[in-house]
Amino acid sequence: MISKVAVTVALAALVAGCGGGRPHFQSAAGWHLLSRDGELVAANVPPAPVDKSLTSPPSRTVATLPRFGVVIWAMYLRDGNRHSPRRLLPMRVEHAVASNPFEGFRCAPAVTIARCYAASGSIWRLFGRYGSYAVDLYVFFGSDHPLPEDVAAADLELARLRLPGARPTSTTAKAADCPRPTGTGYYDTTVRPSSGPPGSTATVSGRLPVMSEGGQDLGQTATEALAYWNLDFDHWTSLASARPLSAVAGAPVKLVGTQYVANRCTFHVQVTIPSAQPGTYPLEVLSGDAQGSSSFAPVDFRVTSG
Repeated sequence: MISKVAVTVALAALVAGCGGGRPHFQSAAGWHLLSRDGELVAANVPPAPVDKSLTSPPSRTVATLPRFGVVIWAMYLRDGNRHSPRRLLPMRVEHAVASNPFEGFRCAPAVTIARCYAASGSIWRLFGRYGSYAVDLYVFFGSDHPLPEDVAAADLELARLRLPGARPTSTTAKAADCPRPTGTGYYDTTVRPSSGPPGSTATVSGRLPVMSEGGQDLGQTATEALAYWNLDFDHWTSLASARPLSAVAGAPVKLVGTQYVANRCTFHVQVTIPSAQPGTYPLEVLSGDAQGSSSFAPVDFRVTSG
């Protein structure tokens, strides 16, 4: 079952009120804030002098981060990257995906290089589209085993991120009461029909997750299912980039269908097969809620000649 429901990821940003203004972190005791158009930094340690101008990412601050240190680095673009799933707020570290260092970053002193490049827990990545903003955000810890209080501090700071126009999580939404998963293959995705020419339609179906990574039954909280064509499953977080990685070289990744799934236990996304050369291509579904996404293992579709 683990192979079918990949990582639960927080692709989110935070409790943001409506209204105008620019994206920003609200000020808070013990946190140092930096900003320029398209980038925000929040750190619970003083930023390195070379990073204060934000002419480059806060790599020096991360490279000297003490064990208790936290650096949050957010890149945002208004009306950017339409590939990213649409998300609500807030963002939380526990829903993020472990990441290798961003290009040009060194590991914190307490993190060995081998551990740092094994996505061990010192770097977490969250991305998505919130209102009209595409956001790609990294949380850097000074240890690959951050203490609970360090994670809690990061969550509190994430909750101070303001993205004008992005919607916060509804406090009245009720999770759907869906059956608990049993046996293997419970979350397998199916597609019917499984072959056809470009321009034809198919339906991708499956069950929506109800369990947290810790095994707690939270109910079905997803609000949207998104079907992607030709996405490289092993690098599906590349959706945060302007050019997501393709499974079949020479054919682009495309969002080919969506479904609103609040209060449902299953998804049935109708997709339109894009223009493509004959061959076999993956269809992959992400189910998203206010806290993040679940990525299902892809199902193959065979494109026939028109």
